[in-house]
Amino acid sequence: MKLFAPLFIVLFLTSFSSWASFSLNVEIIHKKGMDKGLVLVSEVHSVEDFYNAEEKEIFIGKDWLLSLKARFKDVNELLGPAGVVIVKGSLFKKNKSKYELLIKKDFEVELGKKVTHEVNHSSDQVIELSFTPNIR
Repeated sequence: MKLFAPLFIVLFLTSFSSWASFSLNVEIIHKKGMDKGLVLVSEVHSVEDFYNAEEKEIFIGKDWLLSLKARFKDVNELLGPAGVVIVKGSLFKKNKSKYELLIKKDFEVELGKKVTHEVNHSSDQVIELSFTPNIR
């Protein structure tokens, strides 16, 4: 009986911590030169771990910045968090020495599902953002 209580506490805390965090697979594809028929593509792939609505930043080359804040959707579940993650993304473009906000968008994504959004910056540039949340 004395061994059961510490083992139960360790198992409970371990399972609780796994529900408190998740990873977000982020794919960013930047296409340039679309108006000239020559497409230059650069890709950034990242796996970000989120705890308690943290904010993360991903640099795309030297001119672009993606700021992400993600958390579980607030739902009154009996056990564990909701199966949906809310991702708040802001895409910034560097203009001289500072970054200017290009787009700000919120996404609701089910765990294990992928959501994709295209941002047309100009006639020759497209940025494709994809997010896939997973339990850690």
